[in-house]
Amino acid sequence: MTLVIFLNYWTQMQLFTEFTYKIYILVGIRAIQSETIAK
Repeated sequence: MTLVIFLNYWTQMQLFTEFTYKIYILVGIRAIQSETIAK
C-alpha cells in the first residue's frame, strides 16, 4: 500500500517538474525576445 502511494506521488512529481520546466523555458524565450526587441 505504501509503495503504491509512493509511486503515485512520484509520477505526479515527475509530471509537475516537466510542466514547470516547460513554463520556465517559455518564460525565458519571451524574456530574451523582449530584450532583443527593446534593443
